[in-house]
Amino acid sequence: MKYIKKYRNYIFLFLFFFLVLSVFSFYNHSYDSFWNYSFSYAIARGEVPYVDFNTVSTPFCAFFFSLFLIFSHHYLWYIFGWSLVLTFTFYLLFQVIQHRSFIVLFALLFPFLHTIIPTYNLFCFCLYILLLYLEKFHKNHYLIGFVLGISVLTKQTIGVFFLLASVIYYVKDFKILGKRIMGFIIPCLLFFIYLLFTNSFLSFLDLCFFGLFDFSKNTTGFSIYFYLSIILFLVLCFYVFKKDRSIYAYYTLATFSFVIPLFDSYHFLLFFCSVFVYLMTKIDIKKKYCYLFLGLSIFICFINFYCYQGFSSKRLDFLPNLKYYLVQPEQYEILLDMNRVFLKYYEKDNVPVLLSTKNSFIYAGNDLDVNYFLVFLHGNYGYNGVEKLIKRVEESSNLYIINQREMDEIGRNGEFLYEVCEYVIDHFSLVAREGDYLIYETKD
Repeated sequence: MKYIKKYRNYIFLFLFFFLVLSVFSFYNHSYDSFWNYSFSYAIARGEVPYVDFNTVSTPFCAFFFSLFLIFSHHYLWYIFGWSLVLTFTFYLLFQVIQHRSFIVLFALLFPFLHTIIPTYNLFCFCLYILLLYLEKFHKNHYLIGFVLGISVLTKQTIGVFFLLASVIYYVKDFKILGKRIMGFIIPCLLFFIYLLFTNSFLSFLDLCFFGLFDFSKNTTGFSIYFYLSIILFLVLCFYVFKKDRSIYAYYTLATFSFVIPLFDSYHFLLFFCSVFVYLMTKIDIKKKYCYLFLGLSIFICFINFYCYQGFSSKRLDFLPNLKYYLVQPEQYEILLDMNRVFLKYYEKDNVPVLLSTKNSFIYAGNDLDVNYFLVFLHGNYGYNGVEKLIKRVEESSNLYIINQREMDEIGRNGEFLYEVCEYVIDHFSLVAREGDYLIYETKD
């Protein structure tokens, strides 16, 4: 009983995170969290990233959460793993800024629960907290170097800036820098061996490095979040170089990489929350006011649930691995219809390819292998990715299912790979039409 009392805050946080991440899955318009689940799901099934499915990020996060899916592929086990990680992150944060952590929780949830989407970007935020904790309490430079390596293997475009912050800070202390570099090399070397062993090294380079040129074409450009990010970064730079050249400040500057190259609300809010954590290390707030922010966090969850039709959301009960995954009624009907068409043409030896941004729901939901069409968006297939994907289609003998409605709604100017669908329509034979779905096969 005394242990429950001692750790009641963390028990509450675990239950709170589990509830938020599972109940508010219906609010995930971008499908980012589900694509991240699909990466871990695929690895748990023995599939190889960059070869069997496409992803533009280094895969540590996917590998880590695949451990929770080894014995069951159900989405709730993925949420269970994330709840543990977030609870542990806030345990570390409590050591760094004490009760002010509840204000950070409020910042993560405000205003639309958009920042707490479980993706590799949020995992990088957790690693940022871990680095702050290690720098304050455990000056084990090998361990810190190892964590810096893990950050690069979680998201290469973010981790490299964390590494750069550490290198710049200790550039004149070769002994410490050497220890950190040695720690950094260990996970990177293991990953390199894995890439060679799975014959995925060249595919990895194409998707995660050369493909960044294609990916950057799909950025939101000069949106309001671009200007907010630049302003916040410049203000932070001014403060850091005038008043605080600590390692904590350098890591916080590195979190600007969260918004590169996608200057949208999600990535900006992660950067903002990182700066907010840094701000909490500089000021003190009475405990009673911090607990007030905890109450406000719960209130925000309730308001979002009510405003975004949470009471009318429906469970995907027709998909075995997603029985408790909630979606809004309109999405439920779309996925139900897609699943019906897919299963009608499904054969074990010839699994139809769904050319849709929602295909991962059907493959993972039915406990089937995902494929190289998993994230069916521009910028996710390496350099000149559209041409490469069309060549893959040309050489295949699969059935292809196209959602005509999705093509029309997103159109040529969206991220949807319209060109690939167009190629199938022009070069394959139409087998059947099922409502909004067109089924094609290779011509004789």
